[in-house]
This record gives sequence, structure tokens and C-alpha cells, in this order.
Amino acid sequence: MIYTLKDYESLLKDCGFLLESHMMNHDRTEITSLTFDSRKAGEGTLFVCKGAAFKRVYLEEALSRGATCYVAGQDYGLDAPRLIVSDIREAMPHLANKFYEKPWQDLALTMITGTKGKTTTAYFLKAIIDDHVKARGQKPCAITSSIENYDGITRTESRLTTPEAFELLALMRRAVNEDVTHMVMEVSSQGLKYNRVSDLRARMGIFTNISEDHISPKEHADFEDYFMSKMKMFAMCDTALVNRRSAYFDKIMDYARDAGNVKTFGFDDDRADYYATDLTLNSQGARFVLHTPTETLEMEMHIPGAVNVDNALAAAAAADVLGMPAASIVSGISRTRVPGRGEVFQTKDGRITILVDFAHNRISFEKQLEMVKDTYPDHDIRAVYGCVGGKALTRRRDMGTLSGGRCLKTYICQDDSGDEPFDHIAQEIAKYVSLAGGESVIIEDREVALKQAVSDSDKPTVILFLGRGEESTQHIGRKYIPVKSDVIIAREQIEALNQASEQ
Repeated sequence: MIYTLKDYESLLKDCGFLLESHMMNHDRTEITSLTFDSRKAGEGTLFVCKGAAFKRVYLEEALSRGATCYVAGQDYGLDAPRLIVSDIREAMPHLANKFYEKPWQDLALTMITGTKGKTTTAYFLKAIIDDHVKARGQKPCAITSSIENYDGITRTESRLTTPEAFELLALMRRAVNEDVTHMVMEVSSQGLKYNRVSDLRARMGIFTNISEDHISPKEHADFEDYFMSKMKMFAMCDTALVNRRSAYFDKIMDYARDAGNVKTFGFDDDRADYYATDLTLNSQGARFVLHTPTETLEMEMHIPGAVNVDNALAAAAAADVLGMPAASIVSGISRTRVPGRGEVFQTKDGRITILVDFAHNRISFEKQLEMVKDTYPDHDIRAVYGCVGGKALTRRRDMGTLSGGRCLKTYICQDDSGDEPFDHIAQEIAKYVSLAGGESVIIEDREVALKQAVSDSDKPTVILFLGRGEESTQHIGRKYIPVKSDVIIAREQIEALNQASEQ
């Protein structure tokens, strides 16, 4: 259904956001598109002025392209229809729900939040759902994640873990129109704090764990702000599923009760509604026994690391609550592969192992180091990584301290430096590597850095290649530059080593 500008004015008024309205005889003009990107504006567009970096020139461009009206937190003094609101971020999800007619009502939606494990849990759950719906001749589960977005038609590389409300609701509408029945979405602390997922309702909300992260002037001022942003998810869910092993578990449970129903999961903890026992780890994955409220299942996964047992357990528990059959749970967990997460590349002689993973904060890096130490006890460990610019500033301290204390050498390279000079980021990481007693070298190019780590390895070695996984663009300055993904770089390096050994 197409609504008029008057309909959107009434919506903002009813929600209590509208401060001023200047319709200029466009009350009955039909709104046929909704965007905050001036390049996508046209006749019939309701254009939203959002973001700290918004400039008047963007609005001028949108109006020059034919935008009908703009919505903003201030009057920009242009002779155009405008709706002035008290909080643009709070208004956006309501506008999106009006325009796209609440498509989430027709999806079995699962939200996943936490400091670590969101992506892997999302892919485990998607694989289970896909196994189930495929047998019924239905479309695969839709997903929004830090890797990709899929709407039942196309897959696109993700730039935001949780898209803005306009993009998110548009994806959901396309999914519903394609007869997709289920959707899994990672929900970041930023997505929650800035209301990208407000005015939604999910069948399931999964909480994986929490530790200090995303603390910076651009993200969260302190841990309390980060924590409380995460807690907002529970009020949007019919069922909350919480990891008993998470830090601050009791405090989390106080907020989880905002959901209509609460379940828990936890490794080797029979107090949980869903728990795992009899864990056996190997270099390629793990076996364990899953205990549900009604049955016991023999599980096998092919993603390495004990931390991923928690992620598999979370997905299996959510799938059971969603009504997925046991056969799909077992099959889905077994066949899950997550692009750029826990991918192992090894030379034929076993001398060099490159582990590509997205680990980019303390908790994820620490778990990878523990897994490598247990799985490859007689190997040297080298780390190749960088940190993002301008945000999550504590990662530089945490990553540098861990690699400095536990790795033979650290190779500091480019990540998404954005507007911050790469050398500034690298020197800060190197400082913490040195304070922890470690050795580091700064090599900006990621491919060159990995090659140097391989060249330096004269003994059996595991090289942790961290932070980017399958990402094929790098955010440097104000541009997204096409690059080889870490997976491609690692694969090519192993192939070159194998070829050299055969000559």
C-alpha cells in the first residue's frame, strides 16, 4: 500500500516525535520511496537527514533530484516540505515500519547479540533452519550479519553488522515477498543503541556473552553504556535464550525477563535448559552430547574451538524452541561452515598452518590462542592482525597484550583504519606488544605481512590471520577499497608453499 505525506505526518504526530510540520500543499502527495541516501532520492521520496556527519549539501542534492519532503531534527531553511522531529533516530524505525508495512510480522525472526559469537551462532542456526525448510520445498532462511545480507534473492557483502532501519525493513519486505519464512539477524550494540531495530518483534533473542568492547567516543562512552544497549534486545523478543556462562549472568537475567519467556544454555551445566557434555575437540571441530528438555542428541561440528561449542549449543537450543526437528538440528550443526571464521589452511607436510578468523577483540583472540595451544602444542604461534580506526580503542591494548605475551612474533597490518592514520594505530598496538614482552613488526599490507610471517617460520608454526575473514573491501580514509580477502590470501600462500615443496 502507498501512503501519502499526510499519513507520515500523522504517524510522527501519534508517536510524539513531530515538532513542526510544513506540508506546503503536498498533504496528498504519495510517498513512493524512503531513503537517507541523497543519491537515491527522486520524485515521491521522503528523505531523512540523519547522522552526525550529515551536511546540508546532501539535502540540497536530494531535493534537486525531486524528493517530495524531508524529515530532520532541525529546519535547514530550504523552501521545501519538511517534517521536523525531536529525535531522528527514534523516528526512523517507525517510518520504515509504515512504509514497508511491518514485514517482520510474517517472519519467524531471531535476533542474536553478544560481544563474541553472533556470526557463528547465526550461521549454525541458519543451517538448521535451511535443512528444515528445504525438506518442505521452501526458500532458505534470510540473514543479516557482519559477513553478508541475504533476502531470498541476492547476497551482498555487509558493511554494518546491523543495517539501518530503512535497509533492514526493505530486506525483510523482499524476503516476505519471496515467501521466505525465517530470518536470523545479528544485532550489534550500535544497532540497539541507535534504534535500528526498534519497533520490531522477534520470536527469539539469543544472548551469547559479554565483555568490554566498542568503548570509544564514536560508540559507547563506557562499559555500562555498552551493557545497557545490549539489554534493550530482550524487550523485543517472545523468548530470551541466555548463556549461563556469560559474565554478569545474574544481571543479564534481570533484563531477560522483559521477554515473554526465558531459557538458558551452557556447556556442562545441567542447571541450564539446554546443555552439552562429553566434549571431544580436534583440529577440525568437536563432538559433544546435547541435552534438551526432551531428548539427548549426539552432535558433531566442523568448526574448531571450544568457544564454538557454546555457539552451536545456542543455535541448537534456539532451533528447538522454534520447533525445528532433531534431525535438522544434528544435520545443520554438522554441515555449518562460516566464511572467514575458523578456516584452517595447512601445507601438505603440516609445517605451516594458517588459521583465518574474524577474532578482533580480547575474548575472541584469547579463545583462539587457547584452542591453538591445545590443538597444536608443539607449534610456534605467530599473529597477523590490525585494529580499526577511531573506535573500539581498547582492542589495541587487549590484542597487543595477548599477542605480545603468547605469540613468538606479532605482524601489525592494515585493518579498516578509516580516518585515523594507520601508523598511529600500529604504533599503539606495538607499544602493548612490547610491554607484554613480545616482538612486533609493522607491515601495512596484509598480504605482505602474512608472507613475512610464513618466511620467518623455520619450525612447525600456526599463524593466526585475524580480523577480516572474507571481507573484500577495506575502509581507508573515506573510501572502501577492493582487496583480497584474508581467506584468499591464506589459500594462495599455502598453495604456493605446496608447489615450492614439490619442485
